[in-house]
Amino acid sequence: KYIFLKNKKVAGSTVEFYLSRFSGPDDIVTQIGSEPERIPPSLRYLFGRDTRFQNSAGYKNHMGGTRLRAKIPTDVWDTYFKFCIEREPLSKTVSAFHFKTWQISDKGDAVSTFLDYAFPNFYSDIFRYFENGKLIADKVVNFTRLTEDMTEVCARLEIPFEGDFGFKSKSYQKQKSYQSLNLTEELKQEFADGYALEAEILPFMKIAGYSPSSPAVLPWNEARVARLQYDFETGLKHVNRALRR
Repeated sequence: KYIFLKNKKVAGSTVEFYLSRFSGPDDIVTQIGSEPERIPPSLRYLFGRDTRFQNSAGYKNHMGGTRLRAKIPTDVWDTYFKFCIEREPLSKTVSAFHFKTWQISDKGDAVSTFLDYAFPNFYSDIFRYFENGKLIADKVVNFTRLTEDMTEVCARLEIPFEGDFGFKSKSYQKQKSYQSLNLTEELKQEFADGYALEAEILPFMKIAGYSPSSPAVLPWNEARVARLQYDFETGLKHVNRALRR
């Protein structure tokens, strides 16, 4: 009895696919995607395998906890073990950029250009697992400890797991590092400020060597993040156009 709140660019598809192998006929498993041609090759083969999405009408991949709670019985939400996975923000954003631009082989300095161009919060997932000043997930798995933390989660859920998910999504295969990028001090500070709330409740979300210059802003909500993600897509289009010139 568990609820997996799926964040973005944290190997969520890897975990989702693995867990779906142990789902029963009444369990809800959302569809990973509907347009294989828009999916990077490293994930495209999923569409030729039994991804076991089922009973998912009205539910979406990456659905936030607040929206999900409104759709399921109260006793299910209150008693089921809820967990998600999170990742240090700069690493997560760089991974997102590479996922979105997988068609382009020579990106040059586009990652730095993109990070400079777009507001840093466009990949915040906090609204999925945080509400009214508190966590609504019982466990937040640290992406850098994915195998170790998921071993603990699966033991609690009595799901067999020996450290091998059976396949690895692109986020898990290539954990993109920003350490080699020429990122400005100002940009790193922007990320530290933009993710102040995450860093406050989850220490592993801190940008190494940087502290927020102002208190965390509350509350994050889905509408605000949707706007920031729109800005993300706008920035991405800007960079894609520049790369294709």
